[in-house]
Amino acid sequence: MLQKIKKIGLSTQVGIGMLLGFGVGLIFGEKVSFLEFFGRAFIKLILVVIIPLVFASLTIGLTSIPNFRKFGRIGIKTVIVFILGISLAILISFGCALLLKPGSTFNLAEKESLIKDYKPVTLQKIEKTKEKPSFSEIILDFIPSNPIKSAAEGHLLQIIIFTILFGISLNKIPKEYSEAILKVISAINRSMIVILNWILKLAPFGVFALIAPITGKLGFSIIFSLLKYTLVFLIAIILQLGIVYSLSLYFLGLNSLKFFKAIRPAQLIAFGTTSSLATLPVSMKCAEDMGISNEVKSFVLPLLATLYRDGTGIYQVVSVIFLVQIYNVNFSLKVFLITFFLVLIGAITTASVPAGGFINLTIILSSIGVPLEGLALILGVERILDMLRTTVNVTGQLTWTTFVASSEGEKLLISRTS
Repeated sequence: MLQKIKKIGLSTQVGIGMLLGFGVGLIFGEKVSFLEFFGRAFIKLILVVIIPLVFASLTIGLTSIPNFRKFGRIGIKTVIVFILGISLAILISFGCALLLKPGSTFNLAEKESLIKDYKPVTLQKIEKTKEKPSFSEIILDFIPSNPIKSAAEGHLLQIIIFTILFGISLNKIPKEYSEAILKVISAINRSMIVILNWILKLAPFGVFALIAPITGKLGFSIIFSLLKYTLVFLIAIILQLGIVYSLSLYFLGLNSLKFFKAIRPAQLIAFGTTSSLATLPVSMKCAEDMGISNEVKSFVLPLLATLYRDGTGIYQVVSVIFLVQIYNVNFSLKVFLITFFLVLIGAITTASVPAGGFINLTIILSSIGVPLEGLALILGVERILDMLRTTVNVTGQLTWTTFVASSEGEKLLISRTS
């Protein structure tokens, strides 16, 4: 009961910080830009605990698995729900965008105005995408050559791969050595949790400091010029949340209302920070509060936080269809298949490439013949949609982690019978 009170308290506090951020930003405009420093400092504080927390908790989880058949089974289930979740998100967003046609009523004056306003930023972003690595380089980047360097540079997927090898190796050495190592790792894990709890006390102010400058800079005027595009995106993510996630949980006898209530702190942090990785420690805490075992949450959640981006997939599909309709590009089966495949592949590569979501969007547009200058039409609401799609990403990561845990027979606190 005490844990529930603490959890609700954090959600309420962060929610208040978020609302105050919106209000202060709208009232004072760009005068509150100085708060961005404190928001960035809050994100950096959270990032401090990610690598040691993932390393410690995943190592403990791996060594607690009685046999590695179960580990393989969990891995296969994670891959299946990963592909299924993103595929459904892509199909839903295709359906919404093609049915509601967000670009069909966009007038010429708005088009010219937005391209003029955001052309410099667009050109700058497109220039950066020219430095994108090849697909083979991206795959090779998954393999750690120096775990210390990987940790220092924040390459979480490399750390996960190293930790899996390290955790398996501990089961192959004499117990007198493995137990001594695990005592140290357990101490690291506990100390990271203590530090995380300290940082979370700053969460309301951290979210406030992130939201206020963004609201002050953008306001809401830009949304009205892109209202239909924004609404189509919102409808797609609501369908993903309300149908795909809820039905998946219902299928395993879980209560979706209890689930969404339990993960609210992670959703609010995700909305404020626009970073799945920065939200990961909070996501792991939410998973623990739902009764998910360490061996499942410590493996599945970091992996999905690094690779799973269904909200980003929805954003990319809606953006592509929006620009296809504006530029009158023929939407054929070929365009559909190219977009579907590249969004799915992009979900895997996004985490390892700087500005990966934007890079993937330029690749898709180039492949189907849409002018890249059209990206200027959506940059105005990019930051706002980033908040929403990151929230969906984190919700999906927690949904499928819960799904895997429940399918493994774990008794969760969010079951319909509890």
